[in-house]
Amino acid sequence: MKYLFDTDTLSTLLKPRPPRGLVDRISSVPSSEQFISTISILEITYGAYKSSNPHKYLDFLERVVLPRVRVLALDETAARMAGRIRADREREGHPIAPFDLQIAGIARANGCIVVTGNTRHFDGIAGLETVNWIR
Repeated sequence: MKYLFDTDTLSTLLKPRPPRGLVDRISSVPSSEQFISTISILEITYGAYKSSNPHKYLDFLERVVLPRVRVLALDETAARMAGRIRADREREGHPIAPFDLQIAGIARANGCIVVTGNTRHFDGIAGLETVNWIR
């Protein structure tokens, strides 16, 4: 299995006491099956520079997250997938936020399951599986 961690999953790990189930579940997955997107790197970096303690978030990204995961980008295949997802969602009357759209496209293009606490953001996307390890 390949798991693509949504930004909210990574942010939850920064809490003073992250959910034990989330920590245990991530620890049980080999690092070769753990992925994040360039979109999550963007979101974490943005959040860091908006915060009063950017070093905390950037250090977490550099020392904890990036050494353990592989990074997936919005390449041509993922962009085409995202375009199709956007059209489908709009046709169904369920538009999707731009970053979620890109994460969904990356996940579909790379055969990943999205690990997110915001499963509703990805509901109804054909061929996309999500799991919530945060609860």
